[in-house]
Amino acid sequence: MGRQVPSIRSPSTKRYVLLSATGEVYGRRVRSVTSEAMRLIGYRKFDDDGVTLTALSELAHVDGLGLVVRVSLYDQRTYSGPTATVVLGDDAGERVAAAVARLEVPGAARAALGASLSETLGLDEARFDESMFAPTEADEARRSASLDVMTGLFPAVEQRFSQVYGLRLPRHVAVLAAALHSLGDHERRALQSLGLSDWGVLDYFADGGLERAGRDGLDERLHCRFRRDPAELVTILGGGSDGLHYGLWYDDPAELPSFVAYNYARDSAETWTAKAPTGLAQIRRVLDDALDDDEDPERYWTLYPLRAVLDWFDAADAAACAADGPPRWADAQRPPGGVTLGAVLPPDSGDPRVGETEARHDAYRGDEERTRGWIAEATAELAAGRPAFALVLGRELHWLDADRYRREAVELLAGAYRALGRDALAGIAEVHAANRDLPSVDVLQPR
Repeated sequence: MGRQVPSIRSPSTKRYVLLSATGEVYGRRVRSVTSEAMRLIGYRKFDDDGVTLTALSELAHVDGLGLVVRVSLYDQRTYSGPTATVVLGDDAGERVAAAVARLEVPGAARAALGASLSETLGLDEARFDESMFAPTEADEARRSASLDVMTGLFPAVEQRFSQVYGLRLPRHVAVLAAALHSLGDHERRALQSLGLSDWGVLDYFADGGLERAGRDGLDERLHCRFRRDPAELVTILGGGSDGLHYGLWYDDPAELPSFVAYNYARDSAETWTAKAPTGLAQIRRVLDDALDDDEDPERYWTLYPLRAVLDWFDAADAAACAADGPPRWADAQRPPGGVTLGAVLPPDSGDPRVGETEARHDAYRGDEERTRGWIAEATAELAAGRPAFALVLGRELHWLDADRYRREAVELLAGAYRALGRDALAGIAEVHAANRDLPSVDVLQPR
């Protein structure tokens, strides 16, 4: 059985926008259909009855259905009334014009508030069915070819990544690159509507990516590294608003990344994780959240093509993870981290003092004497072979991003990382501290 699009709770007067990326023939058909039907559906008031007819969504083309739009007929006072996602066939203009003429009769629009809107408009209701998004032969060929290309590139990208970062690149990054490289127009539009884009390490997989270098001689480890990012985070995806970006999280340079984490660089710049094991798993979590939003049901038509892509690449993603083996620290217990994820620490590394985080944050901005006291304590413990507090304090001061503590923050961080045998993270922290005032994080450029 087909699945009906979820209901919407309240109408909106959002104006529709024509999606015309499928070519000139499709564009002519859109103009033909919308010249009458969308003019009438777009926004029409029946003031005698206190009722409004409006489009709630963009006009979208759905394979297997044609042109669809979400429409509502509602009481102007209570905003209650029927909604439906309807199919605009070739005769939609005539059907809608006749329906509107009927609704103009006094009392008709109000009576229609209790009826099916698709029947009122004389249009078929669009019903969701996953089979609409089954891959075509062209989809299969495009995805297979992309997977071959990106897995073929992986050894060279892995070598470059290891040389630059001193970290291990998981095979699932190549699968992520393949999936995003394979997107067709509808699928790419779905990704863009989620605010997601390939970025960071994935730039090595782009055409000519391995020929790129840091602009103006900058270190490549600075690419897509925002000023308050922790050293453990290496970007693989761009997000939507507020500087959101997603990255691989490295607890230990000798091990595979534990999971994908994310950071809103232009908001609070704290780092979070839903413990998605791969980039594709992270995209699926973002997508599922959007598909569950019944305030915006028309997103089903826009977003579902992307789920079909993720389903197709699932097997390759699982195979890549199996080939690498499970990340050592993915399920490790970690103390609260305050501004970033809690560090995985060996038991003999000292007391990280995470229970005092709130008090320290209160003091950082106004009590320099107390802050300098903590810095002295952390420095002494680091010298005594107990780096836990130095790492926690260094992370907090790095996030604080105050000039008066900048030198101490990097000294504590780099010293703690090296004491823990995490030299690659120390190197990232040091090069980042030396270049935190860059005007742009887009560092990789063609030579």
